[in-house]
Amino acid sequence: MKKYYIVISDIHGDIHQLNNAINRADDYIDIYLPSYEKQYVFLGDYIDRQPYANDVLLLLKNYAECGAILLMGNHDYFLYGTANGDPLQALDWDLNGGEDTCTQMFGPPGVIPDVNLFRAYCRSKGYDKFITADKEQYTTMRWSSIIKNSWQYKLLETHATAYHETKHIFFSHAPQVDVKSTISMRNLLWGTNNSYYDKPDSVFKVPKNKQMSIHGHFHRMYDEIYFPRIVNYKHSGINKTVILADCGCGCAHTKKDDTIKKGELHPIIISEDDNKAHIEAIL
Repeated sequence: MKKYYIVISDIHGDIHQLNNAINRADDYIDIYLPSYEKQYVFLGDYIDRQPYANDVLLLLKNYAECGAILLMGNHDYFLYGTANGDPLQALDWDLNGGEDTCTQMFGPPGVIPDVNLFRAYCRSKGYDKFITADKEQYTTMRWSSIIKNSWQYKLLETHATAYHETKHIFFSHAPQVDVKSTISMRNLLWGTNNSYYDKPDSVFKVPKNKQMSIHGHFHRMYDEIYFPRIVNYKHSGINKTVILADCGCGCAHTKKDDTIKKGELHPIIISEDDNKAHIEAIL
């Protein structure tokens, strides 16, 4: 039986782009694939950058309760880790717009649950600059308890997974480069290394025993290279395909001709049967 996956990656708080992407995918399905089984797969990074994270998560909650797959992205893990009192995730979130996101999502902050633990962690890592009174006043760690009791946290705790795999396809937030290494949570959120930022596309690999993999996590809008991108290669005589699906949603940059280019979500439809996986459409 053939099945179709509708894949959307790196929404970053942009509910308008998400609604547009879903509408395009649904229209395509209704016209061309009305009688087939289908499933939405969202590749993570639902929050930060744009101010509608709650709207995005509420919509995804409805989809998840109807069987959609939600993967955890590194930005989502900032929220998850901060809620569980992880200073590293809170400090990383601080550097990625966490203060604005928390204000938008949860309203006024509380206090750092265990300020002595936070200070000790900062000292142990040499982050003395983070334990000034000013920094403690502006860290996402202040929302820790509020987040832990929120529906947004419960959504991630209940539905978000590190990866998803089928017979032929491997789905994760970040691309995998060294597929011989153990697939850890950090690798799934950040990639096995950062070489894909400055090396040719050939560094991408499909995990063992799969024909295809699809990931989000990074884009190259600033180099005027636009996604989704498809990387094909052959390993041991078997054709493999890596799909890079982060379209830079929530980002914008000035092109060489001084025009502004904004990232736009592009849903990707993939078919799979007993024998193979195939890219059906990029919308």
